[in-house]
Amino acid sequence: MDANRVCAKMIEIGQESVFEAMYLRFYSPLCLFASKYVLDDGDAEDLVGSVFTKLWKDKAPFENFDHLRNFLYRSTYNACLNHLRRSQRNLLLKKRFAEDLSEVGEDYWSGVIRAELITKIFEAIDQLPQHYAQVLRLAFAEELKNEEIADRLDLSIQTVKNYKSRGLEIIRKRISPMAFLLLITMMS
Repeated sequence: MDANRVCAKMIEIGQESVFEAMYLRFYSPLCLFASKYVLDDGDAEDLVGSVFTKLWKDKAPFENFDHLRNFLYRSTYNACLNHLRRSQRNLLLKKRFAEDLSEVGEDYWSGVIRAELITKIFEAIDQLPQHYAQVLRLAFAEELKNEEIADRLDLSIQTVKNYKSRGLEIIRKRISPMAFLLLITMMS
């Protein structure tokens, strides 16, 4: 039995450590994915939490890891759809979601890919030396300019530029070209 099937089988029988690993692996990307549809981060987190609760309670059989991943993304998408249907208080939100539904195939998968790429980027940043990682987190996650980073970390602007450049060079070697392009685009 291959590793993917073993992992899926362990979730099916209720193996807590495997469930926890799946939770840690997918929680953040799923929240990012859900926040595309429900604009409130708290609602997105609640919906993703309910998806994991359903996974734990139902212990549905999965043929492999990809089946499990697809289940999590599709369940999150469906939970978002159900949430928006129940929420009649914001017509703008309903209109936006209706537009997204018309392009669901393309937008759904681009959202999945974007969430996965962002997760890979943050994993790569976390593996950098601390001073590079700190500068890149501020530039990427908080969208601070070099001057703001320099002020916050009590560094010269040139040092911030050097750390950013060296950190990006290391990351470029570790992640896919598509993920690196996304990182550069988001930092611009």
